Amino acid sequence: MKKVLIPILLILIGILISIIIINSKGYSWQYTKNNDIIELTTNKSTVLNKNVVGSDSVHEWRFKVIKRGNVKLTFKYYRTWEGEGKTAKTNQYNVKVN
Repeated sequence: MKKVLIPILLILIGILISIIIINSKGYSWQYTKNNDIIELTTNKSTVLNKNVVGSDSVHEWRFKVIKRGNVKLTFKYYRTWEGEGKTAKTNQYNVKVN
């Protein structure tokens, strides 16, 4: 499993955070957060080629920052039918809200 730790992102209250990631070959990114200082406002996936079964897709999450503090967003890349135990990649974002 590959783990990538992203440096701290500094954000202001009321700002939207957008994260856009490409999914492929049955894998998709699933996220968790460790507290409620940000709120999910958009969670959508768009298939890039609807004529090809298993085509890559683009997934977009948007979060609204609602209060000060720190939050860790963790994104895990795995096939949902195989479960989180078979995670291929993990990305973490440490967000500091001022």
